[in-house]
This record gives sequence, C-alpha cells and structure tokens, in this order.
Amino acid sequence: MDQAWTALIAAFSALAGSAVTGLLSIKTARDQAHRQQEAERDQWRRGVRHDAYREVTDAYAHLSPLLSTVADEAYRDGRPSPERMKELFGDFEEFYTSCSRLALVGPRSVVEAGEALRMQILDVHRMLDPYAHGEAAEHAASIDVSGGLKEARARYYGFMRAAERALMGADSRGPRAD
Repeated sequence: MDQAWTALIAAFSALAGSAVTGLLSIKTARDQAHRQQEAERDQWRRGVRHDAYREVTDAYAHLSPLLSTVADEAYRDGRPSPERMKELFGDFEEFYTSCSRLALVGPRSVVEAGEALRMQILDVHRMLDPYAHGEAAEHAASIDVSGGLKEARARYYGFMRAAERALMGADSRGPRAD
C-alpha cells in the first residue's frame, strides 16, 4: 500500500511540475509576444514620425529660399512679382499643412517646436500679405522681414533638435505626452 501511495504522490508531483512548467512557458511566450508587439509598434511610430518630420523639413526647405527671395525683392524693389507671390502663398499652405500633421504623431516637444516655427512663418506671411493683394503700393515703403526670417531659421533648428531627440528615443512618450 505504501508503494501505491508513493507512486501516486510521484505521479501527482510529476503532473504538478508539468503543469507549472507549461504555465511558465505560456507566460514566457505571452511576455515575448507582448515585447515583440511593443517593438513593432515603436518601429511603426518612429517611421510615421520620421515621415511627418521629413514632410515639414522638405516644406521648409522649399519655402525658405523663395521666402528669402520675396523678402529681398520687397525690401529692395518695393514689390515682389505677382507670380512669385502666388508661388510663395502656395508654399505657405503646403508648409502649414505639413506642420498641422505633427499634432497627430507627436511627441509634444516636437509639436510645440513645429507650432513655434509655424507661428513665426505665419508672422512673416502676414508682413508680406499686403504685397499679395496689391496693397503694398499704397504704403509706398519697403518692408524688412529679415529679422522674422532669422527667427524662423532659429525655430527651424529648434524643431530639428526636437525631432532628432524624438527619433532617437530620448522623447518617445506619445503624441500628447508632457
């Protein structure tokens, strides 16, 4: 009878050990799958952010030289060409649209840096707006937006630093994280 109990206890112990090992294996597999999903989500987020940041930098790279040319013409000649103004205002819209997409991908530091850049470009836009509508001739004075352009360039560099930190993982807390 003692042998039967010993065999039963040994069988039960083996069964319990197998169950614990099985449960631990399931937990380990589940944890590994979760880490893999997290890694894939982080990689996807970095890709989406990279694309959004690239869109802003490309729009700024296209806008900046044209903006400088128009500003030079406004200061030097009193009035930039209507064709150039039309092209510039189209570029403004493209730039504003790309900046607005930043709010979707974050993080907050990049959104705020992009918004600061957008607001500075908007200030320059407003200074040049009379030229787009033919109102600048009434003022008969040239304007100097070089200070606004320098500030925009400084804010662009701030945006680039924030974007780099976000892409390198130093600031990856999500679109609306503090």
